[in-house]
Formats: sequence, structure tokens, C-alpha cells
Amino acid sequence: MIDLLRPADQLQRRICAILAVDVAGYSRLTELDEEGTHRRLMSLRREVMEPGVAAWHGTIVKHTGDGFLASFDSVVDGASCAIELQRTLAERSAGDPLERRLAFRMGLNVADAILDAEDVFGEGVNIAARLQGYAEPGGIVVSEAVAGQIEARTDLRRVDLGQLHLKNIRQPVHAYSLHPHGVPLAEFAASVAGGRRDGRPSIAVLPFRRQLTEEAEGYFADGVVDEIIRILSTFHDLVVIARGSTLGLGGERVDASTVGRGLGVRYVLNGGVGGWAAASASTPT
Repeated sequence: MIDLLRPADQLQRRICAILAVDVAGYSRLTELDEEGTHRRLMSLRREVMEPGVAAWHGTIVKHTGDGFLASFDSVVDGASCAIELQRTLAERSAGDPLERRLAFRMGLNVADAILDAEDVFGEGVNIAARLQGYAEPGGIVVSEAVAGQIEARTDLRRVDLGQLHLKNIRQPVHAYSLHPHGVPLAEFAASVAGGRRDGRPSIAVLPFRRQLTEEAEGYFADGVVDEIIRILSTFHDLVVIARGSTLGLGGERVDASTVGRGLGVRYVLNGGVGGWAAASASTPT
């Protein structure tokens, strides 16, 4: 005899917009001032993020240490919430010292999600979290499904990031970064991180060239770049530009000076894969 689940016991699925949020460089900030960083984060959570999500008819379904996951019935509401949160958070942090400034990264995707009282699950949720990792401090990265539903927002400038090979996601995801302030995200990231103004050297790691066009090689190339960025980010005396600002800049004929000046960095790392992996660093002049 087949034991069927009663309706009340079945998993609850819902099509919704998922917003993933975290603090850029949180580990570095806690090393500088653990208690102060925690107090400021809790203050922003209570005074800005929780009421901001509620104002756009969203629900915070899970806290993730220095961030959270929120769901919205409307994609437009989710995008509007992300934009307003970034604007308000930037205003609140404007007077803080650069080296202690809290800046948030956000990713937004449409998901067929499984929701319960304390968490949210599904590949679409994982995609939102991975997209967040491509955002600059103060930035927002959205999937193509989201971008198509907010085309009417004339106050936004979208930058096409192309097909992203996200970790543990089977298919590439077409993504866009949103510029709610009309300011290049690389410039905002430099101001948040301190960039050259605090004396630390800065570096951008460009997408690696591929000898072949196979999808597997694309995942491998992106994985190598992600690992290099992860390792470089552990050096607290180095400013590392996030992936979102360098997508589309790799290639056979990269001019390090032009890229470096455009991103405001001292060093540019470029390389390639194809049964091999090689990298070289250049100093823009």
C-alpha cells in the first residue's frame, strides 16, 4: 500500500524573487573591530534592512551571519527593494572611515523555491547567492529573468555580464549588474575599500583566455580565476576588485594600462587555460 503524504505534509513550493545579501570583506572588518562591526551590522539590520524589506512586501526567510535571504512575490518589488537598500546603506555609511565602512553585495534571481518557516531551498536560491558573489561592494547582480522584468526602470543602467559559470550550477547563467546611482561600480568599490587612498596596492584579475570553446573548459577557467581571487582576498594589505567589474575584459589583446586606469587599480592579472594554465601580472602606467 502506497503511503501518500497528506497535503499539509507536502513541501510548499512557490515562484518568487530571491534576494541574497552579504557584507563585502566582513572577515577583514571583524579583525579590525569585531564588536564595533557587529554593533553597526545589527543597527543597520534593525533600522534599514528589516524595515526596507517589509516596505517592499518582502520576507526575510533566513539570516546568514553577515547577511540574509529574502523572498518577494513580485520581481519588481525585489529589485526595487535592493536598489533602495543600497541607496540608504550608502548614505548611512558615507561618514564612516573607509577602512571600517560596511558595504553590501546583493544578488537577485527568480526561483521555484521550497520555503519553510526558517529557510528557503532550491537551485534558484543557490543562483541568487552565487550572483551576489559577483557583485561589487554596494552593487547588485541579477539574472536575465530578473532583468527582463525591470526593463521599464529608466533610472537604472544595466551592464551585461554575459554567461556566468556559477559554482555547482549545471548551466551558465546570463547576468547583469545594476547601477542604481549612475556611477560605475568599480569607482564605488574603490571608495568603499579605500583603494589607493588608504595606501594599499590594488589588483584586478581578468577572465582567463580559453584555447577551446568547450563548456567544461569555461567552468575550469572561471574556477581558476575564482580561486586566485579568493586567495588574494586573504591578504588584508591588498585591495582585490570583484569579478563583476572585470567580466568581458579578458582576451588576447588586453591593454593593462587602459584596464588598470579604468578600474583604478595598480596591478592587472591576466592568463589563459587550455590543457594548461598560465598567468602574468602587469603594472599599468
